[in-house]
Amino acid sequence: VLPTSLQLLDGSRTVMLTEVGTKEATGRNDGKEIAKYLKSVSINVPAPYCAAFVYYCFDEATLDNSLIPINKTAVANQIFSYAMKKGKPVRYAASVDDLIVWKYSNSWSGHIERIYEIHRAGWVMTVGANTGNGLTGSQRDGNGGFKRRRNILHPLGRMNIRGLIGFNTEDNNELR
Repeated sequence: VLPTSLQLLDGSRTVMLTEVGTKEATGRNDGKEIAKYLKSVSINVPAPYCAAFVYYCFDEATLDNSLIPINKTAVANQIFSYAMKKGKPVRYAASVDDLIVWKYSNSWSGHIERIYEIHRAGWVMTVGANTGNGLTGSQRDGNGGFKRRRNILHPLGRMNIRGLIGFNTEDNNELR
């Protein structure tokens, strides 16, 4: 769990939901919208952008980048490593606004999405970028930013779940 403000968390969620349906120009991690995600983490297109999208949503919700609770990176597993170093551990249970991170075995590569709805038996609804527009399935690389149905207890294709990153707001200092 990483500390942040309720206002920033809510604002970044609003930004995230307005970006749903964004599509790549040619299906090669490119296009005007994808470029703005990557620019937020100082990277040029084309490049994988799932983590840059997560950072972009926080970046757009604040004028003070020092308030962003995650590190500035386009690598999903760097965000998770940062959270492990800077955050506080809590039990593994999904909450709205948590980030879910997957990782390929023996690789730095992975994927990250943000939870916006919790269901039963580990099922959650997420918004992810650099994913396909199908609601279910294991597809990670895709053509834009879409809502997806995921399970926090199961791998995503060949990637294993690395964990969840939660947020503790200043307005509610109680950890879950």
